[in-house]
Amino acid sequence: MSQSKSLSPVAQAIAHAFEQRYGVALHGKILVALSGGVDSVALVLGLKEAGVDVSVAHLDHGTRNGMSADDAAWVESFAQSLGIPCTVKRVDVPALADDSDQSFEEVARTIRYDFLVDTARIEGCDCIATGHHADDQAETVMMRVVRGTSLKGLCGIPGVGDWDGMPIVRPLLDVSRADIEAYVAAQGVEFREDHSNTDPKFVRNRIRHTLMPLLREHFNPQVDEALRRLSQVSTDEDALLDALSHTAFTACVKGNEIDRVAFDALHRAEQRRVLVRLAHDIGALADFDRVEGALNFIASGATGQRYDWGGGIYLSNGRTTTQVVTNRESHNADNIEVLIPGTVEAFGRQWTFSQLDRLPSEPLSDYCTPTRQIVDAAALGDSVHLRYRVDGDRIQPFGMDGTRKLKDYLNDTGLPIEQRDTLVLVCAGDSIVWVVGYAVAQPFVANSSSTGWIQIDVKPL
Repeated sequence: MSQSKSLSPVAQAIAHAFEQRYGVALHGKILVALSGGVDSVALVLGLKEAGVDVSVAHLDHGTRNGMSADDAAWVESFAQSLGIPCTVKRVDVPALADDSDQSFEEVARTIRYDFLVDTARIEGCDCIATGHHADDQAETVMMRVVRGTSLKGLCGIPGVGDWDGMPIVRPLLDVSRADIEAYVAAQGVEFREDHSNTDPKFVRNRIRHTLMPLLREHFNPQVDEALRRLSQVSTDEDALLDALSHTAFTACVKGNEIDRVAFDALHRAEQRRVLVRLAHDIGALADFDRVEGALNFIASGATGQRYDWGGGIYLSNGRTTTQVVTNRESHNADNIEVLIPGTVEAFGRQWTFSQLDRLPSEPLSDYCTPTRQIVDAAALGDSVHLRYRVDGDRIQPFGMDGTRKLKDYLNDTGLPIEQRDTLVLVCAGDSIVWVVGYAVAQPFVANSSSTGWIQIDVKPL
């Protein structure tokens, strides 16, 4: 822009992000998602400084005991002081989340972006801008690293995307929170602090307030910049690999069949990308273990064998091709009964339920693992059944008197959303006994006063 030399560094970064990095012209009208936090306030001020026609929108989630309504009122007052159009809407997100199998965060995100897109179209805006900044990017990459991720996960937050055809631009991804705060302070503008941003029950907050300071102090003072560089390099390389794997995909996937010969000729990285794309296309599960299992099955599985890809999708090997078999109803219908003691093969694993005469000598906290648990025999009964989770599942976590929604428990674990449908539940009647890999429910916890014990062992086939 011709006036960019007279702009503040933050406004220059915004203009550069729009026009150079993301190829989005900085003209027309832009809708800013204004939370009231310092980042979105800086975004509004920077766009105004650059001479952009700005509108703002704010969704009141109906949370924090009425404090969210205070934020909405502040946003309206702030927009009025700048003379810019403002749209505010209140939605009882907690009530909607209670009626959904999705987590609160998932429900809130969908409602928020739907609202922003509707508002942008009504206001005649060309795109939506959000206040995600460089610190958010570093935290996102680190959060994915500690959870486990792929190259695509290392890309972090995309600078530009879309929601229902409306461009979503994040022009502050190269600007640190410190620079954002200094910019807003220099203009004497106040902003709102969301106290939930310090709540340690959220994984991102623990990353932000515990892990990142530890890394800066003891390992690398510039770890934030290192993670942002990693994100940028990963984004570029991921785009290249996507382009290369597109050719590989068309060479070996024909309708509902995979050419095993053509697939075998690919590099393992290409094979993995082909299967991830196929999983997304057909609604199969794309977590690492399932994709690796599918890859090895296609490459070396015997003719006539079948592989459970999860979500009601199976692979069936022929001599030269692998058939993709869709049986979505089976995902919810799979309800495998196991007599105790007994062994069964299901969900790609072998399940063994053994009676014990005594508890192991070592503490149960050390003996039990994500694939081995001991439960109270009397509480378990004579049989159990294995199944995937379904809407409305509830569990009584250890140490808790009542039950809570399984989806809320899984949200607290930080387990990525795409992996939750791969979990298998061990159930006794209508009660969840064990979320395999995670919690044993309180009524089934074994101890020295139990009259009998059952050991459950889970092994891959």
